[in-house]
Amino acid sequence: MVAARGRIDRGFALSFFRLVRSIVLGVRNELCVDAAKVVGLSDLRIVGRHVLRAVRAPVIIQSAFVLVCVRLSGSTRDTRTGWSAGRAISWRG
Repeated sequence: MVAARGRIDRGFALSFFRLVRSIVLGVRNELCVDAAKVVGLSDLRIVGRHVLRAVRAPVIIQSAFVLVCVRLSGSTRDTRTGWSAGRAISWRG
């Protein structure tokens, strides 16, 4: 059970990593980032202005998806959030 939970957690972490990496690679090649470099903005300011704004919405959506998947998975009580699966979902009523 613990090993399976570790694989699931690792899978969610990898999905976040892939999502953020693909967005950052796309934003990195945009014209506005090159213009900010030419103007002389610091790397921290470029990350805050351009990269984090592009990453924010997809990460929020992915987080909501992960929370729904965890909630509907029928897993046992989560001690960090206090959520419990309650009754198992079945078609028999």
